[in-house]
Amino acid sequence: MLHVVAHAVSGEFLWCSHEEGLALWSRLLALQPAALCLMPDHVHLLTERYDRAAFFRLLSGYARWRNAHRGERHAGGVWLPHPPPDRPPGPKHLRRVYRYIALNPCRERLADDPLAWAFSTHRDAVGLAIPGAVRTARSPEELHHYVSADETVAVEGSALPLPRADAGRPAWGSLVAAVSALTRTPVDRLSAPGLPRQILVAAARQAGGMRVQPIAARLAVSRWTLQREPGVHPELLLLVARVLDEVRFPALGAQRFDRMPRWRRYLEEQPTRRARKDWLWG
Repeated sequence: MLHVVAHAVSGEFLWCSHEEGLALWSRLLALQPAALCLMPDHVHLLTERYDRAAFFRLLSGYARWRNAHRGERHAGGVWLPHPPPDRPPGPKHLRRVYRYIALNPCRERLADDPLAWAFSTHRDAVGLAIPGAVRTARSPEELHHYVSADETVAVEGSALPLPRADAGRPAWGSLVAAVSALTRTPVDRLSAPGLPRQILVAAARQAGGMRVQPIAARLAVSRWTLQREPGVHPELLLLVARVLDEVRFPALGAQRFDRMPRWRRYLEEQPTRRARKDWLWG
């Protein structure tokens, strides 16, 4: 297993919206990572499927797409030359590297919990993503405790979300946020055909007690279309119930992250961050 890191040029955000994040995310999933985390200016992944030339083509493809998407067809380079990957020498070191990757957003004060970062496979590893980008851990609770028991999260660790016994009928907005977060689907794409819409419709009908017509109106599709939707596995609806109104699972909206104070501060502190890199490991 190799730990691969790729950095953006100094002062550059790799992605500034969920749309850009998803474009980079989907490309990196082609490497079948055991762990993956997108940071604002660099990426981390653990993978056995590393080929330097193929990785370079993948990064270059994203850079061309991103520049065209932003209307910057003649923009400069996006990526720094990436160093050779590291090979953790054993299972104990591999586990520490996994923890380091999952905690990156928290230790850089971009998220309050590793589950709160949408573009990290830690959600997948504890079984809280649809579909899972990596294999679910044998003991999700133990893995999450090991990762989250950190001073930047909670010394005693944080708990995985569970369905609330007194939840009642969830509001439409809560269902939308839960499905958006679990499936990494921007809210404005939930009306498109596919599994996310199927889950949202099933959850709205079963948990929300909604009829087809109001759901169709909210999604701007016909009720006949929704009536033809296939059913979804009950386990998927249980996952929706677990993350309803969970602050660590916000919807993927249309916000620009480069305008957020946390992200601006992160970029401004970049030189200091690299100087204190050693403390991040553990």
